[in-house]
Order: sequence, then structure tokens, then C-alpha cells
Amino acid sequence: MISFAFCQDSSHVASQDLLKVTSAHLTMELNINPFRGDLSLNNALNQIKLRYFTTDNFAIRLGFNIDVKKKETTVTNPYGTNPFISNEDKKYTGIGINVGVEKHFAGTRRLSPYIGLEFALGTKFSNYATDDGTVKTKIDGAWRSTTLVNNTFVYGYEEKGFVKYGLNLLAGFDFYVAKNFFVGYEAALQFSNIEYADIDITTTGSSFPPDSPDSKETEVTVSPMLLNGIRIGYVF
Repeated sequence: MISFAFCQDSSHVASQDLLKVTSAHLTMELNINPFRGDLSLNNALNQIKLRYFTTDNFAIRLGFNIDVKKKETTVTNPYGTNPFISNEDKKYTGIGINVGVEKHFAGTRRLSPYIGLEFALGTKFSNYATDDGTVKTKIDGAWRSTTLVNNTFVYGYEEKGFVKYGLNLLAGFDFYVAKNFFVGYEAALQFSNIEYADIDITTTGSSFPPDSPDSKETEVTVSPMLLNGIRIGYVF
């Protein structure tokens, strides 16, 4: 009886050890914020994140996303002495990819802490066009925004295009609630460089030359980064 009970316990411990992911398996993650009650993709970049474990303690990670937005607005005023129809088109396309590696440590039966390193690359293309029947304006590199200040319209720019590249030093953990299912969290120290696109404005039908901003804008960031919420993942 004693020998039989010991065998049962050993089998139970061995089955518990299999909660963690092992080599030649793939994981996928989502991100949940319990304080906001919403469900979103894995990180601030809305990336889909996959990991492939080449060994029990080493993984290759890949995050990628594509973000496309298009907005069309038509304003019509058929009344008064100056009737008009104005069309405004805005669109952008963003693409990002992160590639890296993770080293996992022994931890406990359910806890798998890790450190990692990843390279990040992203780009965004923005376009804007407006046509009021008389003047046509086309902008490459950003969307134009309009603000009324002291009864005067002031133009600004938003959703600027850019090229971004960087390096992230990672630290996090996976906690296996059940077989092939885990929760976790991740922090990073990020180094990033963003070079914003030149804004090119073309105007037809107007006697005034286009107001094209002539500037070069670069942004360099070194800062800690936390993902907004708790990672929830599963193993294929």
C-alpha cells in the first residue's frame, strides 16, 4: 500500500511538471486590463505575439501588426448665395514587427520567469486630401487638422508618418494556471528612434502657394515600458 501510494504521488508530480510549455510548441497571447474591463491585443502596439520554444527554456518571439484607417467626410450646403460641397479623405497604414528571444529560468512548478531581447521596426504612411469644388489640396505625410483660434482657422498636423526602429530589454514571467494556459506580465527598457516623414502639400485651383512645413523631426527615447494589463496566453 505504501509503495502504491508513493507511485501515485510521483505520477501526480510528473503530470504537474507538464503544465509548463516544452520544446517544439507555439504560444499566442492576448492582453486584458481588469480595471477597464476590456480585451485587447498583447501590447501598446496592438501586436499579435507568438513564441516558438526551441528548447524547454529558450523561445523565439515574434510580434506583428498592421493598422489601416480610412475616413471620408462630405459636407454639403445647398442653401444661400454660396452653396458648396466639400469632400475630405484621410487614410493611413501602419506596419510593425518585433523579433526577439527569451531565456526562461527554472522558477517553480507553475512559474516561469524570463529575460529577453527584441528588435522593433515600424512604419506609418499618412495621406490627406480635400476638395471644395474650387481648391484641391493633397498632403502626403500627415493629416491636416483645423482649429478655430480668435475667429481664425489655424492649421496643424496629426497622424504623422514615420519610420521607427529600436531595441527592447525584457523581463517577465508566465504563471501556468492549467496545462497549456498561463497568465503573466512583462516590463521592458526600450531604446527607440523615430524619424517623422516630410510633409508634402500640393494645392491646385488657388493663387496662394501651399504652406508646406520645412522641418525635420526626430525623436529618441530611452525609458521603461509596461504593458497595459495582464498577459493571457495558451500553448498550441
